Amino acid sequence: MNNSKSTQALIFASILTLTAVGMPQAALADGDSAAATSDAKAVLIAPLTLTALTALNFGTLIKNFSSGTESVTLEPNFLGEGNGGQGIITSSDNTKLIPFGGENDGDLKLTGESGYTIQVSAPASIELSKDGVAVPTAQQKLELDTFLFRVNRFSTPETIANGGSFVLEPGGLTDVDTGGTLTVEGDDETGAYSGSFTVTATYQ
Repeated sequence: MNNSKSTQALIFASILTLTAVGMPQAALADGDSAAATSDAKAVLIAPLTLTALTALNFGTLIKNFSSGTESVTLEPNFLGEGNGGQGIITSSDNTKLIPFGGENDGDLKLTGESGYTIQVSAPASIELSKDGVAVPTAQQKLELDTFLFRVNRFSTPETIANGGSFVLEPGGLTDVDTGGTLTVEGDDETGAYSGSFTVTATYQ
């Protein structure tokens, strides 16, 4: 084993000596090389645009209870661009929270590149505050959540949940109608309520 260690040391010393002195240039072999031609590509697509045309409106609701919690759900129903739709409104209890007309779903116009998948999303929930009140109390707020979207495609209209996606059809244009669920507490004050929310469309 000692001989082996010594041999290694001698070889290493020899290499160091050659490196220091310098090997004749003719003795160095040229390095191998290779070349290939590669392509470069890109695809440009239209940007997404989303324009609000009609507000989401739960209309007039008759509040006939003073305790507990009730809600109404407005399911979007397409009636044409810019018109929204009357929507399909249902109450958790038609004897306590009674729809009394004037409701319509929201209407959005979306444009983009056909054939691409698009996700549509809104906040999980928002608050509607009583109009004219600078700092509303708990009894002057209503909660709106469980947003729904109806995509009015040329083939089959499709209702998707918040955060759902769809494929934009040829033409790159579609209406997206909005609905949701409005919750009312027994001690909420009567009056007009309003709020706003942001709908986001994203290429997937």
